[in-house]
Parts: sequence; structure tokens; C-alpha cells
Amino acid sequence: MKFFFDNNLSPDLARGLQELRQSFGETIVHLRDKYDDASVADATWLSDLADDGGWSVISGDRFKKNTAERNAVRSPKLNVFIMAKGFVKKRSWDRTKIMVAQWEDIAKTASATQGGVYEVRTRGKIIPYQP
Repeated sequence: MKFFFDNNLSPDLARGLQELRQSFGETIVHLRDKYDDASVADATWLSDLADDGGWSVISGDRFKKNTAERNAVRSPKLNVFIMAKGFVKKRSWDRTKIMVAQWEDIAKTASATQGGVYEVRTRGKIIPYQP
């Protein structure tokens, strides 16, 4: 499984999870590690990942900026996991604890589905999300 962390989440969090989860056959990449230009438009990298196939996106973004972005999030080739409101405003260590606690469920959902958008609640639930 391949996971892609959006620019609104920490590259250190993505790299730390990569170290923890690589033995499970997971690849976890941050936007800044895949693209030279960190300001690449969301619709662009979402489309690139959908074309490549097999990616799940982890983001704190609600993907409501424009139609192209909303359409790209709904790609049947991507799973998109949106962290609950307020997640990106939490302290770094609190975000890390939440992500580690939720990771098994994120990975399980990603392996069981294709083409869904989900909200990852901070206290244990992953629910369908409509951007």
C-alpha cells in the first residue's frame, strides 16, 4: 500500500510512519519528498496519484477550493483520508499520537476499499466524508 501525505501535514510525521510501517509493506511519502515544488496545485498531484494508481491520500484539507480539486478527490482510483477538523491545529506531539493510534484502521480501510473519501475522527472512528 502507498500513502501520500498532503503538504498541510508534517513531513516528519510521514517519514516517522514510513520507518515504523515499511516492514508491513507500506510506502509513506510526503508531498515535499515527491515534488520539487511544494506549491504544486492539489488538483495536479491528486490527478498524478490517481494516474499512478494504488495511492491513499492523508490530508488535513477539506478539498473545497475548486471544482477540479473536488473532482480529483472523488477519483475511483484514490482513497482519501481527511483528518478531523482541528487536527492540524493540535500540537505536533498530539498529532503524532492521534495518527499512530489511528494508523491501523486507516491502513485496514485503505486495503479494503478503493475510491472512497473518509474522515478520520480523533477518537476512533473513520467515517465516509462528502467534500
